[in-house]
Order: sequence, then C-alpha cells, then structure tokens
Amino acid sequence: MSDTDKLVDYLKQIVAFHKADKSKGRNRHQLPDFDEEPSGEDKTDSIKYRHKEMRQELEHQAMEHELQRHNEYLSLMRKACRAFNNHPLFAVYQFQPADLDVVAEIYHQTAADFDTDARAREIIKMSPYLDDDLNSRVEFISSLVEREILSFAHSHTTDFRRNVHMVIDSCFMLNCFLLNLLMGRNPIQEANEFLSNHLGISHVPFKTISKAMKIHFFAYSELRTEQHEQDGFYYGRAVNELMDIILLHIHNLPKEHPLHTFIGLHKLSDFDLKCLLIIYFYKAELEHDLENGSLANLLSSDADEYERHDSAIRQSRLIDEGLIEVHKFFHNTSVLNITDQGVAELEIQVKQKLSQPEAKLEALLQSSKMLSQLQTSQTLKQLILPQETMDLISSTIHRLKYPQQYDLSHWGLLSPSLSSDNEALKGCNILLHGHPGTGKTFIAGVMANELRRPLLQVNANNIRDCYYGNTEKQARKLFTQMRKIIKEVQPAPVFLLNEGDQLIHKRKTEGDQSCDSTENAIQSIFLEEMETFPGILIVTTNLVGNMDIAMSRRFHYKLELRLPDQLCREKLWRLHLPATIPGSAEIDVPQLAARYCFSGGQIRIVVQNACYQAMMRGADARLLPTDLIQYAQMENYNSFELSSPSNPSPIGFCLSKKEAFHESTN
Repeated sequence: MSDTDKLVDYLKQIVAFHKADKSKGRNRHQLPDFDEEPSGEDKTDSIKYRHKEMRQELEHQAMEHELQRHNEYLSLMRKACRAFNNHPLFAVYQFQPADLDVVAEIYHQTAADFDTDARAREIIKMSPYLDDDLNSRVEFISSLVEREILSFAHSHTTDFRRNVHMVIDSCFMLNCFLLNLLMGRNPIQEANEFLSNHLGISHVPFKTISKAMKIHFFAYSELRTEQHEQDGFYYGRAVNELMDIILLHIHNLPKEHPLHTFIGLHKLSDFDLKCLLIIYFYKAELEHDLENGSLANLLSSDADEYERHDSAIRQSRLIDEGLIEVHKFFHNTSVLNITDQGVAELEIQVKQKLSQPEAKLEALLQSSKMLSQLQTSQTLKQLILPQETMDLISSTIHRLKYPQQYDLSHWGLLSPSLSSDNEALKGCNILLHGHPGTGKTFIAGVMANELRRPLLQVNANNIRDCYYGNTEKQARKLFTQMRKIIKEVQPAPVFLLNEGDQLIHKRKTEGDQSCDSTENAIQSIFLEEMETFPGILIVTTNLVGNMDIAMSRRFHYKLELRLPDQLCREKLWRLHLPATIPGSAEIDVPQLAARYCFSGGQIRIVVQNACYQAMMRGADARLLPTDLIQYAQMENYNSFELSSPSNPSPIGFCLSKKEAFHESTN
C-alpha cells in the first residue's frame, strides 16, 4: 500500500465513524484531546474547555461505551492529522481535524457518486463542533478556500472575503490539485519528468515548456477558468511551484542553448520569464487572452503580493522589449498578448531547428500519443544467436541499409494487390517471435542502430479505447501518422510494435456480438495497411499462434528466436559477467551454461540478483559461484516461462530462497 493509499484509508475510517454515528443518532466530535485546562476568562469561549466539559458529562452519565468510541475517534483524528501533516505533499495544508472531516466526506461523496459539489450548509454539518455563530462558520469555510483545500464549484468575479452571501449561497468542491494528490497523481512531478526527458533535446523549447505546463494546468481546472479575472483568488503557491521547476530546468541548460541567448538578449528576470511563459501558454494551449489582473492572480499568494505583481506586470520589461503588448479596455481592464516581434523571434528559432530531421520528428511526435521514441545503443556485435539466424538478420539489415541496390521496381515486380504505388515495394514488415527473453526487442534496437535510424515504439495501450468505434479510428490514425513521418523525416524511422498479438490476433468466426465485429474490423485495418506500408515495421510476440493466419503474408520476414544452445548460453553468461564484477573471473561459466537452459533475459536477471546479494556483504565483497547458483535455482524453479524438457519445473511448487541456497551448496 502506497503512502497516499494509507492517507485515503484514514479518510475512509473517518467516514465510517460518521456513518456509524448518524445511524445511532450520535454527535461525534473531531477535535483532539487536550490535557491542559484553560484558565481565567478564556474558559467561556474555549473549545478546549468545552471538550473537557463534554468528557465530564459523558463520565457523569456512565456512558463508558460512548466514551470509548469518542476516544477512538479522537485517536484516529490525531493519527490522521499527523500522517497528513508529515507527508511532504500534504504538509503545506496543515490539516486540522475539522478540515479532515470535510475532506473525508467530500472525497467519499465524489468517489461513491461522482458528485463533487457540496453546499455550505452541508459542509458545516460535516463539522458539528464548530462554533454556532455565523461568523465562525463563514470564516471556517473561507479558510478552506484560502488554503486551497476547497474551491468554489462555479466561478465568481467578486472577492468572497468581502461577500458573506457568496460563501453562504455557493457550492464547493475539493480543490482539483488536492484531489489529484489524493488519487495518487502528482501533476507537478509529471511535468518535471516531462521536462527532464524532453527539454534538453528539444528544438522547440517554448512548445515543450507549454506542454509541461499543460500537464499541471489541465489537472488543476481552477487555473483554466474562463473568467478573465478572479477577484480575491490567488493561486501563486501552486503555479510558482511549477514555474520554479521550469526555471530550474532552463538554468540547467547549456549556456549556448537558444533559450539562454533569448533571455540574455532581452535581459529578462525570472519574473519576466514566468510572465512570458504563462502568456505564451494561454495563447498557444488554451487559445484565449490573459488579463493583467488574472496573470497577477496566478502568480500571487495573497493580496499584498497581488498588488506588487500587478504593478510589476504593468511596468514589465517585456513591454519595453516589444515582446508583449497591452490592450486596454473599459473599467481599467488590460489584455496581454505576445507581439508579432515576440512570435517572430520564437519562430526563427523553431524554423532554424526544424530544418533538421531530428527536430521534424520531435515536432511530429509531440502531437502523437501513439508513438514514442526509444534510445538505441545495441550493435550487431552484441547479438549472440545461432549463425544461421545471425546471417538472416545481417542480410536484412544490408538490404534495408542500401535500398538503391535492391530496387525491385527496376525488375518489373508487381506492387501489392491493393496498391499501384511502387513505394510499397520498399517496405519491410518483420515478425520476431519465440520464447520470452530471447532478444526480440534487442534485435529491433540493433536493426535501428545499424541502419542509423530512430526507433519509434507503437504504444498499443493508447490505440485501444473503451469505446470500440474509437479504437478503429485510432488504428487508422496510427498508420496515417506513421506514413506522414516516413514521408517527412529522412531517413525514415523504424517502427516497433511489441507484443503485437494484443492488436493483430485471430479474427472471430463465431457469434455476432458487436465487440467481435469491431475486433475483426481492427484486424482488417492492420491487414489492409500492412499490405501497402512503405516503411520498416517490426512486430514482436511470444504467442505467434494467437495471430491471424492472413497476417502471415503481410510479413516479409518471419524469424523465430529459440532458446539459446549451450554455446550461445556460454557466450551470454560471459557477456553478463564482465571483468568489472569482482570475482567474475573465478566463475565456472561452462558449468552454468550446461546446467541451466536459460534465455538471455533470464541470465541477466540471475546475474543482477546475485550481484545485489554479493554487495550486501560489504565494500570488499566479491561475487561467488554460490550466489549465481542460488538465484539460478530460484529462476529455474519459479519462472513463469517454459522450462526445457531436460529441466522441467514442478507444477504447483515454488522453491524458496532458503531451499535454493541448500540446492546451491549441494
């Protein structure tokens, strides 16, 4: 169970207490148990004293069971508050027991019925230990909004701090960012990872940063409100946390990066850069203008900061440098736009870089959810396969590397039956099938690297949709995108579909259910598109028997990768036991190769686990033969993969680590 799951479990326990109390007409109080009694005039209004009075009353009435239940509840609330406030993602909220009452109830309501809204009168019933006076209750709800625990369900243009009716009459919901955190999602972390993976290699940095901002803004709907100005609403904490991460990534770029040139040329401060990025994001991704006050709201945490930022934006260097312009309207409203000069400067960078094939490919991939680029470093020399298989792979690579030498159109060969385009003759569909761990994906990397082409993986999960009609559309869209990339990017990438049987399996021949007909339609799309596909497509599968018979003709090469023989296994053991591992020279590799009929993937796992075991013995540890044998025995007996006939796995039994150790010493 993750840390977030544990916190949500506390919320479920709180709701369970509430339900139990409602069913028996109890009035449960959620405030912590205070040991010290207040003194003097403070007794009259003190919650601490009221709590003590209640305890005395319960004891006086001899309601031991009720008192026990009450103490259990107080203990739960103390633990819940401690857990939330000590968690790095939730500590900023500094939850009090009454806060968690509200969060628990609304979260439960949202999860149970997808009902996100709660009116003010419902919220005060979730916290019955609040003071009875109206002012205290309004202040309580207002504080939840100010601390970004709750949000108004509908946009308002007046400051709720000055409008009591606005609080009393409104509906509220859990703040979207808080809700995402409770659901185990962290948009800021996702944006950070996206920037780590893409900004350093991006030739369109402003677009890449905008896509990172989109991850956060689209998870936090309050930031995308169509109201141009949210009077009294400040989102600086959430926005600046993201913007500070973006600035850190920018500052870590090489000094010669175009972004540093751009920033230095215009002498932009961090605040200027934040403003420019947000204005660009609203225009590029949200496609609407941003008001001066709205920008100040997004960057401010309170009213004082808002006043400073609003003034700074009106006197921004961005205006002096001609990067943004201000359009003034009635009621002192100002709309901010990037100028033609600013757009031109950004587009010059983009156009200069997009002339390169890598940038073209990146730009095309940024708009696709179904394709992603894999980094390849595998070489043909690293492949350890039977010579017959190696020869076939080498000849295939040679044919694809020098297509002019093998242009079959000169010999008058017919193009595929569904096409009159000779470009289809240049295509090559390759099926790699066989036992798990035999190097199918590795071979795809080798082919792409030897051909000096990018390797693009087809993300099968993003093709399938819960609505079957959409899956068919996505399948068509996939091939449209692949054909566009082949046409616009030279050299064209190699495409990889791992576990291809999940998409191109056998067609249904019985039954008339709509899902069967839709699955058959998907197979037909792949059959039709692969017939005339002009690029290089590699499909891997462990279950070739599950694939449709008609698909066989669509593959130019069908290569079965069997478990390595003893000679290949010995080479694989030596590959995964380099001299850099202390003790590797003393390992009897021929014995391991003869004893265990493993695939290359299994050998890698065994060596990795054995090295972890050895390192636990200290700084001077060495890899011992018993380490390898111990984990080889465990892999041999416990693997899900098929065993060799000479070394069958006992069905229904697993070998424990202790048993494997005894086996290794025998």
